[in-house]
Amino acid sequence: MAAKSMQGLEGRLKRGLERRVPLANLCTMKVGGPAAFLAEPVDLEELRSIIRAAWSDDLPVLVIGSGSNLLVCDEGFPGVVIRMQGVFRRLSHKAPTSVESGGAVLINRLVERCLVWDLSGGIESLYGIPGTLGGAVRMNAGAHEHEISNYIVELECIDMERNHAEDEPQIYILEGEELARGFAYRTGPLAGRDVLTKAVLQIPVCENREESKARLGEMKELRKVKHPREPSAGSVFRNPPGKSAGIIIERCGCKGWREGYAEVSRKHANFIVNMGEASARDLYRLAMKVRSAVLEKEGVELELEWKLVGLP
Repeated sequence: MAAKSMQGLEGRLKRGLERRVPLANLCTMKVGGPAAFLAEPVDLEELRSIIRAAWSDDLPVLVIGSGSNLLVCDEGFPGVVIRMQGVFRRLSHKAPTSVESGGAVLINRLVERCLVWDLSGGIESLYGIPGTLGGAVRMNAGAHEHEISNYIVELECIDMERNHAEDEPQIYILEGEELARGFAYRTGPLAGRDVLTKAVLQIPVCENREESKARLGEMKELRKVKHPREPSAGSVFRNPPGKSAGIIIERCGCKGWREGYAEVSRKHANFIVNMGEASARDLYRLAMKVRSAVLEKEGVELELEWKLVGLP
């Protein structure tokens, strides 16, 4: 592979540049072949340098957070995988109700720190959503009648499309009405493959700190009881309007269905789990088998929530 620009970054990035890194080690489903390159930028300057180099070498770019909600093909990814570190994982309390968070901050960490700062507004309901703030914003993740969009007031994003005459990744800000218009059910305001670098959230002061802490404890226990322990990529399908995908799938008798080492969870039907040696192809085939069964028996066309990389 001719990748002179990427090779030129070796030794210049604080966390280095790795080659042929198995993505199974970086994804919660524990499947996925190798990435040609893995880069972990610690600030905007490094992130832009990596993107410029990938563009120069005509390499595709994939930005991943915690690797949840992601199904990568067994052949891997022929380009540059970016995992943001450093400033992108910083979290700070800026004002009485204002929080600034990097795009790579885990949702669970955000929720727990907010309660330490006596902030709530129901944000503890989001505990247990897998992944980072960037992923949560992209799909407007939510639970128990609360969504991440309830708290976002400003986003700093990087344009990942190579559509600028100067071949320079552009930074842009979303706020106000433009930001609000971009959010809907399981839909966020990020354009295309653009990536969240930083966000400002407004979170109300706790009305009752003990109640908020108790609610967080309930969320933690609920996730333990309802969600499988085996490797998964989170919910497979989005909930249809006013319905539960898990209940529909269970009603169709799909719990326990298998494809190789992939299995529809016996604990929660909207999870497909890796029982040990599942391939990405097995997992994808099983998801499509479930989708077809639901369409045939219930007349409901489920929409895949997983992000697919190198799969149909």
